[in-house]
Amino acid sequence: MIVQRRPGGGWETATGRQVWHNRNGRRTLTPYGEATLRDFQDLTIHVPVIESAIPTPGHPPTATRQTWYPISANSLPQMMEVLLDTVPLAYADHLQNLPTLPPEFKTWVLEQLDPEMSGVLDESSDRRWHSDDTRPWYMSVQHVEVGADGRARLVTDLDRPMLATQLLYHDIPCHWLLAPVASTPHDCVPLSLVAALGTELEATKRRLGELAQERGTDPAQGYFREVVLQFLEEHAAKSGRDCGWKVLGPNGSVLAERRPERGGPFLMFVQRANHLFLYSMSSALNGVRGVEKKPRFVGLRQHTRPLTDIPQELRTKCLDEPGPSLSLWQLRAEKKQTYAEETELTRFTDVRPGVFFQMI
Repeated sequence: MIVQRRPGGGWETATGRQVWHNRNGRRTLTPYGEATLRDFQDLTIHVPVIESAIPTPGHPPTATRQTWYPISANSLPQMMEVLLDTVPLAYADHLQNLPTLPPEFKTWVLEQLDPEMSGVLDESSDRRWHSDDTRPWYMSVQHVEVGADGRARLVTDLDRPMLATQLLYHDIPCHWLLAPVASTPHDCVPLSLVAALGTELEATKRRLGELAQERGTDPAQGYFREVVLQFLEEHAAKSGRDCGWKVLGPNGSVLAERRPERGGPFLMFVQRANHLFLYSMSSALNGVRGVEKKPRFVGLRQHTRPLTDIPQELRTKCLDEPGPSLSLWQLRAEKKQTYAEETELTRFTDVRPGVFFQMI
């Protein structure tokens, strides 16, 4: 269906019939739109990429940046069919509730964008977009939702994170400053050290394994904190620049720390659930203080003044609920209306019993 959008709503181009109304910022479907778009679902997938510029004689190379590459059924015609074939049946008609994208679907998308598997998803005259496996994919969904009043509306969910590649732990202090390598599922320690210090991966893994074996531990089961700190001390001795570190544990407690020399590298990471969460090297976390448990003495002072001495205007609790009372009210529109005088003047020629009112 091709829809022509106007301020008042949307009309189908082929038939000219109105599909929805724009009321109070919402798209309310007409009866024709409800019958036509009952199972309507529209997707836009955002693939994480790294954008880099192609150097030319007139333009030197610029710094790379992290962004997303959008795809839809217009750019990949078979995208909806492949996605519906790979998702569980419970989410086939409710893609807005899909928690994560299936790995088969992501592999198919990358194969369509990069058939040669070179790592470059797209390329223009001056820029390239490389795939980035360290960040999550996002999905925007437009679907039909029936409200409490029984009317169907078009609802759009923007940028829903697909949590297949990254998990956020809200009990980690400043978790929004974690480096992209913190979400890696395997080899978190050597990959984090390579990202922070710029060393070679194979050499880093080999030296960490040697240090772990010297302490009588199995490198395949992970590395103790002392092994990581010993590796940092050896790197500082080889490079000639003392590096600093700060290791946070459960509840934000500081497990180990050392200040770097002026201009030296500084690493900060969290040790949690047998995983190393590295913070971004560009974050100013040098002065972050951990949580230290210290004894605190609290003095209690009792006030014996009765609560009734506090004025009613200063109370926020124990307030007396006012009882019901009669009141006279009138609509403002009726109050502003004027009526012609309909009272007839009666002339009295004799004495009659009655009640008279006098205006003062």
